Amino acid sequence: MFFSGDSSARKRVDLGGRSSKESDRQVLLEQARLDRKRRLELRQQTSAAIKIQKCFRGRKDVKMTRSKVREQFKVTFGAHGEKANWQCFGPDSEFLPQLLFFTSNNSTDVTILVEACRLLLQYVQQNGNIVSLFSGLDYSSQNHSLVDFRVKKLAYACLHAIFHNRNQWKDNLLVSSTYPYLPVVVLFETVTCLTAPALPWNCTVIDYLSQRKVFLLLRCIILTGLVFWANHLGRHYMHQMADFLPNHSSIVLNDVSQEYPGHACLLGNLTEAAGVVLSDLNSSSHTDVDKIILERILEVKEIVVMEFGL
Repeated sequence: MFFSGDSSARKRVDLGGRSSKESDRQVLLEQARLDRKRRLELRQQTSAAIKIQKCFRGRKDVKMTRSKVREQFKVTFGAHGEKANWQCFGPDSEFLPQLLFFTSNNSTDVTILVEACRLLLQYVQQNGNIVSLFSGLDYSSQNHSLVDFRVKKLAYACLHAIFHNRNQWKDNLLVSSTYPYLPVVVLFETVTCLTAPALPWNCTVIDYLSQRKVFLLLRCIILTGLVFWANHLGRHYMHQMADFLPNHSSIVLNDVSQEYPGHACLLGNLTEAAGVVLSDLNSSSHTDVDKIILERILEVKEIVVMEFGL
């Protein structure tokens, strides 16, 4: 071997402890990974606990506030709304905001809602102009948003009250509108009045009810068809639903179970309701409308088949 000019000896590296150091490194990495995992789980548990506590406190606060509102309502409008009059439905009154803050699982609240609906129906029978009842003298751009909001909330509250109390009212769900003293009839008649085709808020209310997936509620109380089809509105709304659904497939109700998928239930309800409408004794005078309804139903069926691969 030739001399390279470097008088220093080459440094020797001892590789004897390499395997143990590598092992220690893997242990440290694993320990760090476990620590990160524990910290993440702790953060998730803390976040979940905060959300649960926040939800609990929120529900508790709402319950307390609702009790206070009930007391205020009782003082102003009576325990069952007996002090209310037609002016209470106006845009400047606190009657509807307080009433709509109540719940359908409280029997007293439902009683107040029914009595308010009786008062509304009484006004419609005597005066007929339901728009002025809610808006006052002018249904203008200044207050129509507030009026529309209250009307759609009231319509949904009526349907939800029927849904929540359907078992209690099961003996009266099939009666006709000739029994106006029954709560279920009063509530359904109110929905019928609030969703009349000629009203300026009709589209807003129907769209809101669709977004709230009232099909899920109506599916449970579908046997109340005799009331729903009162005043010959069945044919109109049958056409409205058949015309509306093809462009709004995203609002299809949730599946009840694997045996009863939502889209199939919707199509079944639509077909069953169409059968009721088209079997009307007066259907011979509406052949063109009937043809359109049938065409729309077939269109909905094709969309359901394509959408869900049936």
